[in-house]
Amino acid sequence: MGCLGRLGRSIRAHARANDLLLLTLYVLPAAALLTNFDFNPFAAEQYGLVFNDMALRLTHWDFSSDPRLIRGEGFGIDGKVYAYFGIFPALLRLPLVLLGGGGLQVARISCLLALGIFVWANIRIAGLVIETAEKSRLSTIWIVSLLYSGPQIYLLSSAWIFHEPEFWGAALAALFNLFALKAGAAGHWPQDRNLAVLALLAGLTLLTRAPAGMGLYAALSIFILMALGNVTAWRHCIPAIALAIAGLAAAATVNQARWGDPLVFARMDKQIIAASSHQIEVMRERGVLSPSRIPFSSFYYLSGLPMKEQFAAYIDRNYGIVEGPRIPILLASPHAFLLAGYGCIALIRSRRLASVPVILLMGQTLGALLVLSFSSLTLRYTIDLWGALGVAALVGLKSLTESPPRRSKTMLMASLAALGIAVSLLTLVRYKITANGVPNQVRFELSRQIRPLICPTKLPTGTLRTWPPLITPSCPPFW
Repeated sequence: MGCLGRLGRSIRAHARANDLLLLTLYVLPAAALLTNFDFNPFAAEQYGLVFNDMALRLTHWDFSSDPRLIRGEGFGIDGKVYAYFGIFPALLRLPLVLLGGGGLQVARISCLLALGIFVWANIRIAGLVIETAEKSRLSTIWIVSLLYSGPQIYLLSSAWIFHEPEFWGAALAALFNLFALKAGAAGHWPQDRNLAVLALLAGLTLLTRAPAGMGLYAALSIFILMALGNVTAWRHCIPAIALAIAGLAAAATVNQARWGDPLVFARMDKQIIAASSHQIEVMRERGVLSPSRIPFSSFYYLSGLPMKEQFAAYIDRNYGIVEGPRIPILLASPHAFLLAGYGCIALIRSRRLASVPVILLMGQTLGALLVLSFSSLTLRYTIDLWGALGVAALVGLKSLTESPPRRSKTMLMASLAALGIAVSLLTLVRYKITANGVPNQVRFELSRQIRPLICPTKLPTGTLRTWPPLITPSCPPFW
């Protein structure tokens, strides 16, 4: 028994070392890309001190923001200015602020930490699959695609305030999936401390990114109901229920303090920026959330096709904001989509609708549908779709690795992973050139170096001083 225990500890230590190595292989290039290769973790980012200020004000039970920091992204109500961003990134800064470091910009560190957790959690989930199935090249291909394709790559344009809550929402959702699937791999429903951890993660996610948090609460509710079905174990659900209620109460408190309504997460009609009048009109007539937008939004994100001319009237009527660049997420993560297809087929064939992966898939899909029904189309929202995609893909990976795959299938998966890496990197370059969150000198230098490669015609005088700097009437191809 002692030998078996030592062997088990050795195997776990080896797995942790592998995870650390894989995480390093992601974090180092991600840090280079996010910081534009200057590796300065404390460099200034747009709105980089808003969460510092928010943390300091929270210590005085003040939910407003400094109008000089939030500027046009604030919302004016009763003489005060508020930010709509979730407070979790501010809570992370509380120790820094209390120690007197309120003037230190740590947005880059926060974003890299969130993405590192997101990637690590997905690696660990893949480890659950690999440990319970025959190891194969398919597993290796999946890990490589996790490290170098998808939103964890193409969203590395900057660490501005719009990205940070998105990254943390995805990270917390990935941790939620990990803890739930660990219970499922052990052959039982999440329970006791595991269920309490899920409740805590759902509450924190709701304080970070509302759509993702709502999806996790939906899954959590089903897990709690399943646990309550055991008459002898219902008392063990009390900590989880208490934490879930505490998370809801915290979110309601923030909403009440900001907007005067515990169920409202933002008052877009109160935004300071005057240019948002069209957005306000769209939301007033079509709603902030509308299920009718889901089909078009899905096609927009999946295909990445230019639609402003063909569907100009529809877009103008239903969307307040359309932010570029476009991205065909079907090509940025083709490997994941194919595996997700296998996963959905495997779940249908198993006829086990009451299983941990199915419930996670239902909850994460709810969060994705909320994002797809929103009145804006923007690249950063695509990370909200990864939770459901990742769960289905891991089920597909498990089903494929349970028997040795044919060589042709392995080659197909490897080719798709390579395509995803290429498209993700190309999209990142496009995002860095067109995004307001990237310093102008970085955008202009990238434009100067890359534009001749895809549009060898001579640049008109002054092109590099316009926005966006790469796209001109004489050079609008696939870009």
